[in-house]
Amino acid sequence: MELLDTAKNLNRFLPPPFRRKPSWRDRVRAFLIFPFKTRRRRIALGAVFLLLTAVTLVTSFYAFSFYQKIRPTSATVSYLKEGWEQKDFAKISASLEELEKGIDGLRTYYSLLYFLRLVPWLGSYYADGIHALNSLDLSVATGQAVLRALEPYRETLGLGAGFGEGITVEQRMENLLGTLPSLADDLDLVWANLGKIREELNRIDPNRYPDSFRGVRVRFWLQEAQNVLNETEPLISRGKEVLELAPALLGSPKRTYLVLLQNDAELRATGGFITGFSLVTVEGGRVADNQSHSGAYFAQTYPPELGSPPPMIGKYLNVRKWHFQDANLSPDFPISAQTILGVWEKSGFPPVAGVMAINTKIVADLLNVTGPIRIPGYDRDLSKTGLPEDCRQGGRDFTSVNLVCRLEYYVEKAPQGNVTTEERKAIFDKFSDALIQKISTSSAEIWPQLFDFVFRHLKEKNLLVYAVDAREEALIRDLGYAGEIKEYSGDYLHINDSNFGGLKSDLYMQEEVEQSLQRIENGIWRKTVKIKYYNPVPYDAWLSGNYRDFVRIYVPKGSQLVSVDGSIHIWTSPTTWATEIQNPAGWEEFGKTVFGAYFTLWPQVEGYVLTFVYDLPPSFAEAMEDSGEYRLLFQKQPGTNIGLVKVQIGDMMRSVDLTSDQEIKISIER
Repeated sequence: MELLDTAKNLNRFLPPPFRRKPSWRDRVRAFLIFPFKTRRRRIALGAVFLLLTAVTLVTSFYAFSFYQKIRPTSATVSYLKEGWEQKDFAKISASLEELEKGIDGLRTYYSLLYFLRLVPWLGSYYADGIHALNSLDLSVATGQAVLRALEPYRETLGLGAGFGEGITVEQRMENLLGTLPSLADDLDLVWANLGKIREELNRIDPNRYPDSFRGVRVRFWLQEAQNVLNETEPLISRGKEVLELAPALLGSPKRTYLVLLQNDAELRATGGFITGFSLVTVEGGRVADNQSHSGAYFAQTYPPELGSPPPMIGKYLNVRKWHFQDANLSPDFPISAQTILGVWEKSGFPPVAGVMAINTKIVADLLNVTGPIRIPGYDRDLSKTGLPEDCRQGGRDFTSVNLVCRLEYYVEKAPQGNVTTEERKAIFDKFSDALIQKISTSSAEIWPQLFDFVFRHLKEKNLLVYAVDAREEALIRDLGYAGEIKEYSGDYLHINDSNFGGLKSDLYMQEEVEQSLQRIENGIWRKTVKIKYYNPVPYDAWLSGNYRDFVRIYVPKGSQLVSVDGSIHIWTSPTTWATEIQNPAGWEEFGKTVFGAYFTLWPQVEGYVLTFVYDLPPSFAEAMEDSGEYRLLFQKQPGTNIGLVKVQIGDMMRSVDLTSDQEIKISIER
């Protein structure tokens, strides 16, 4: 400090050209130094105080005035809501016009607060207000565009005072579905505006705002608006085609879907063992019929099967027939769906328009939205039993934590007495009815959550969809909801686990994946994939058992297998296995090279790692040199236990959570 003061003092004695120019901090310090220290400080502090007071008063005045301007707009919103509930076209149109004028007035008045953008902390709130006003403007314009498109169909849809009084909800829905294709060409502005609204809202941080203000859940509704628009972005971007196909998809004319319930506690290629199925008939946008059965019902009632099982199913499940419940062997869901429909048609079932697959994970997560459910006859208190910890939680209710375990308990343990398989699985029907009742009696806040819920699980592959119609299937693929193995020009990895005889161990299994790449002498890139498995729950011969896993990894076409460590059997052909590598080239599916392995793992065994080492094709090295970038698409298996995924090239590492398909990019030195 003394040395610094000495340097400053010497600066005063230097010739002007050599003196250091004082900074603004030096000038402020000079203003406040002795002998005028007390007087000048008082003047400075007084000036700052007066400035802050003036800013506060002006801001408060404008904020209060702005609030007064908002109140009439709030009344207009209530009028708009009333018109929507009454399906009154004229009232909705008038409300939107008033709302447009009100927003213009708000924007004019809000511009008077422009100076706030320069004030620390307040500037971010001012910017949020601009984004909110822009969103409101776009929302009103979008609503008006929809009304213009609907104008020719007002009477048909019952939109207006006196219109539609004799039209039932079902008739109105039928009329709407018939109208949608005609609207497709008139709503281009709507799709464009929805994209802009999403961009504006995403620039607002909901965490800056209170949970509730004057009875309005500000943060909740802002987060829900962002979530819904983000999750439906693929749908919005293809809005025209969606409208054209929506009537057929929603049952105009009537159609039936085959819905598969996949138990991801017993993981299979497309999500889980097929424990049951439903025939869901939709007509005019509503569910007209729903028939549910266990997977065993199919085998008992309709004997035709798929013929001889594939070698891996025959060997590890020790069966001589390929059963319906095991038909989802292909990791490409459209292929598995076609296989299932093949035996479906041979068995004499009525034709269906498509196949949907639902993992139990989605049902458990739904209880996070609805809250716990209690079902009479299935409401035992299991807290003091010797069942696994997740089963014992929740008291007498089904919760997101205990759902899968308790369903297994009532189906497998059958505490209700000696009953048939169909009777034991009646719990699924009762649970479905209770869940629908819970949703239908919930508050309005649940609907945007459900909307976001469906699209999030489509993205996370807990809900898969296949359509028989080629155009519908093409749209589903473009939206990313088909569950197919995708084409990709860079590095690629898909790890597919099939639990062949490990009970319900996937309920607890934990997996991590580590990948590393190094360039070897001939310029080829050698890749090492380590898959770590661990089941922390003790063996109970019911849910947690000896894990028997058939693993396939899908890698870029032309890759060559170098080694496999940690397996009992190595598969380099879809028909044969060995204890050593027989065919380094593996086999080809979906434009990818495939390597397989089989291993077993007891619960609570730590440190188990299955390792694949393979050389990527020469074209991969050339592409990396040209682009200077490493690109990887890691496609998630539906229902997978894989959480953390790491990729390392030299000193560079990237980590992602595998909640959905992930693309990873790393810049490399050329």
